[in-house]
Amino acid sequence: MLLLLLLLLWAVCESVFLYLTITGASSEYKINSKVVPLQEYSDELEKLGILIKARNFLVFQGAVESIAMKNPKERTQLFEEISRSGELAQEYDKRKKEMVKAEEDTQFNYHRKKNIAAERKEAKQEKEEVSRGVPPSLPHIHIHSLPHSHTHTHTYTLPPSLT
Repeated sequence: MLLLLLLLLWAVCESVFLYLTITGASSEYKINSKVVPLQEYSDELEKLGILIKARNFLVFQGAVESIAMKNPKERTQLFEEISRSGELAQEYDKRKKEMVKAEEDTQFNYHRKKNIAAERKEAKQEKEEVSRGVPPSLPHIHIHSLPHSHTHTHTYTLPPSLT
């Protein structure tokens, strides 16, 4: 059986004719009618953006059914191989970790800034109270006792360990 495959590709303003002839178990590769070894043929295809080890330029008999029978994860792996995105997986994972860390750092710094602003506001209020002669707000307990003839009011300040 003789299978002649002719690919007409345009690359850098010139035509490149690539032939693949398969006769039985042997193959013959040609570039512009010149017989070349498989490696040179593969290199030329790769220069043109065709990755032959992924077989994305030929659809062999039964391949469509084979692809259709794959589960979604296997199809994704095939697509990543064809598009070469698998080569960038480690770099992608590294960048994603960096992004997550940057987001966490941003959240931490935002909350820290918010807490510092609240502390400054509280310190400013205490400073204003002191300048007006009002002691800083401390927890107080007011006890009102009502004897028969008059009213007594006692104020007790709690120690910090009880607040």
